[in-house]
Amino acid sequence: DGRGQPELLLGSDAPESPTDWSPDGAHLSADRGIGKNDLWIVPVAGSEPFALVSTPFDEGYARFSPDGNWIGYISNESGRYELYLTRFPSGEGKWQLSTDGGDWLVGWKQDGSEIYFLDLEGAMNAVRLELGDTVVADRPQRLFATRAEATWDSTDDGERFVLGTPDDPNEGYPITLIANWDGKR
Repeated sequence: DGRGQPELLLGSDAPESPTDWSPDGAHLSADRGIGKNDLWIVPVAGSEPFALVSTPFDEGYARFSPDGNWIGYISNESGRYELYLTRFPSGEGKWQLSTDGGDWLVGWKQDGSEIYFLDLEGAMNAVRLELGDTVVADRPQRLFATRAEATWDSTDDGERFVLGTPDDPNEGYPITLIANWDGKR
């Protein structure tokens, strides 16, 4: 509401890019690195940031599960980028969810039973999940092709997706705001 002073949550010599808020608002996921990223967690109050996934490989682009107990992320540890899942906040366990490459993690179904991602060809995919002491994941199902490159999200029910697609892939991404639109023609 503008009453408080800004507080620095991230700040290191390496480039940092926030990727998601935990559902309870207590943690921020962030990519940190030069040339390769590590997946960092930034507690909002009190604790120091920590690396959740830090390997010689590139990992990041994380999204928290709706219950906050899991975090999905992209890594190239297999030799190409794939979608992985680990427990949060411990980082224990690792499950590869994609089978033919994963480029960006888009979101989760609100009940945690599906996760959505773009594959290396830019198509939207869904993986059905059962999360508990172990992870049971179906093979990814291709939903549709898209030209989305930079902006996307899914609705809580997984029935609709918001995708930013350029008119001309060689041009930038302009922002268009329509004010006072009533939907009538």
